[in-house]
Amino acid sequence: MDRFAEYGRSAVQNGVLPEPTRHNQDDCMAIFRLGHVEVRTPDLELCAAYYTEVLGLREVARHDNHVYLKGWDEQDHHSLVLTGANRYGLEHVAFKTESIDDLEGYETT
Repeated sequence: MDRFAEYGRSAVQNGVLPEPTRHNQDDCMAIFRLGHVEVRTPDLELCAAYYTEVLGLREVARHDNHVYLKGWDEQDHHSLVLTGANRYGLEHVAFKTESIDDLEGYETT
C-alpha cells in the first residue's frame, strides 16, 4: 500500500512521513472528518459575497472581523470562517475527533 494514501500528500514535511496514527478502540482512524477551515482575506465583504452568492454557502454569524459560513445541510454551526487580514492565506484547519486526546498522535512540536 502506498504510505501516502494513509496520510495524504500534505502530511509529508521535509520528505518525512509522520509516525502511524493512533486509532480509537474500534481500530478506526481517530479523525472522523474535517471540522472547519479558517481563511484570511483582505476583502472580507467581497469574499463573503463570493462564498454566499456564487458558491451558495449560508452566512450564519458575524463577529468582529469574522464571517461564519456553512453548507445548507450541515449540522455544525459553521464549516468555514472568513477572517479579515492583510493577506490571503489559510489560518487553520480543524478536524472532528471523538476526543481531544485522539489528536495526540498528530501533534507536532
